[in-house]
Amino acid sequence: MAKFNTPPTAQQEEQIIDFGAFVRKYKRYWWLFLLSLIACMSLAFLYLKFAQRIYNVKSVVLVAQDDNGAGAGASLLKSMKLMGQGSKVDDEMIVFSSQELCTQVVKELKLNRTYLEEKAWYKPDRDHYNSSPVEVIAPEEMFDTLTSVLKFKIDLDKEGRASIKATKGKKVMAELKNATLPTTVKTPYGVFAVQATDHFTTGKPRHITASLYSNQLKGEQLNRRIKVKLANKKSNGINLSITENNKSRGIDVLNTLMDLYNERGQLEKDEQAVNTAKFIDERLAIIYKGLTGSEADIEAYKRAHKIVDPELQVKSAVAKQEITDRAIVKLETNRQLLGMVKDFVSNPANKHSYIPFEVDSSAASASIKAYNTLLAKRMELEQSAQGENLALKQLDQQIDAMHGNVLQGINSSIRGVELQLNKIRGEANATAGDLSKVPTEEREARELLRQQGIQNTLYTFLLEKREENASAPTG
Repeated sequence: MAKFNTPPTAQQEEQIIDFGAFVRKYKRYWWLFLLSLIACMSLAFLYLKFAQRIYNVKSVVLVAQDDNGAGAGASLLKSMKLMGQGSKVDDEMIVFSSQELCTQVVKELKLNRTYLEEKAWYKPDRDHYNSSPVEVIAPEEMFDTLTSVLKFKIDLDKEGRASIKATKGKKVMAELKNATLPTTVKTPYGVFAVQATDHFTTGKPRHITASLYSNQLKGEQLNRRIKVKLANKKSNGINLSITENNKSRGIDVLNTLMDLYNERGQLEKDEQAVNTAKFIDERLAIIYKGLTGSEADIEAYKRAHKIVDPELQVKSAVAKQEITDRAIVKLETNRQLLGMVKDFVSNPANKHSYIPFEVDSSAASASIKAYNTLLAKRMELEQSAQGENLALKQLDQQIDAMHGNVLQGINSSIRGVELQLNKIRGEANATAGDLSKVPTEEREARELLRQQGIQNTLYTFLLEKREENASAPTG
């Protein structure tokens, strides 16, 4: 079959490019292309040479959902079903993001002072961290009150003599020439010492600028640089990261942040354990006094009425009433526990204190659990709140409102227990006919024994909780 070549259309002719003509047209400008290539490669080389390396330092924190919750005494609260499963990861993220914790890191690592050494024009300046040949010494209290940045330009000659100029902004506060280290610099802010470190060497001139910042300012800057994120919605992990031009400093910052976080948690646990122990000891003293008094009353009553053993004397007559007696002891014990909790909550001194006590009442337990949860959040937020914090004020309003709900729940529970007591006592009266042959003295003696049982139950319960609180791990 014959093939025929069709001529290109006008549109196809416009799309055809004559590369040969294009090359011939711009060939005479070859030197411009070469210079551009050399310039671009030179700029790329200089950027890679002078640009500081930036490191992204990361760490992962696993928030343990332990039995201690927010403190050593929380094991008592949790065993009484008054608290949840410990601190939530979201609450711990707030702590890690707090400016207060970052300011403590600044103090611990002395990040409130930086040392920048000028290098040759073809080298980037060096940001010293624990490697500066000189250091500026000042009272630590000054960094809490410093309102502006103080700079000390320190020029060292080959022999190690120092020329120092202290400035605040553009104002020169002090100046020394050819001083031998260590030396002192007197300024309106106080006397500063400049001394050599283990990294100090002689033989060549060096130019170092030391900058002194307030702890608050450096804490704010560090707080903005540290990133705190949830590792995974289904895990208890928190990702911490920071970008740094000095890898060692970045690692130290995150390690110190975690160390201070753990120390803070330990202090909270210890404080909660002390408060819980104090609460239990006070109640034990009260119950012990009542228990001792009830034993003395029983002994005196038996002696006065010549009763040897009420249990043997009326064993058959009180068999039916033993069940109601046990129920009355249980209900009366719970009513007194509710009364103790009510007194504790009603005391203004305990406004922001956990309610460390068990109550056998769904209504009271629910309100107490919600109240303690708000207090736990307030404790976390109070550590990171600065000044007039709106979130803290709103949380205080919620706690004040919840305080009334707690009292209402406790009062409702007390009324419920009293209704049950009236009912069970009515049942006890119904069986009183079986005790018609029991002398009045015997029945009165049993009432004394019943009261002693209530006191003994309370006392045993508190002793158990004190032992749990003392043996609860705090580390």
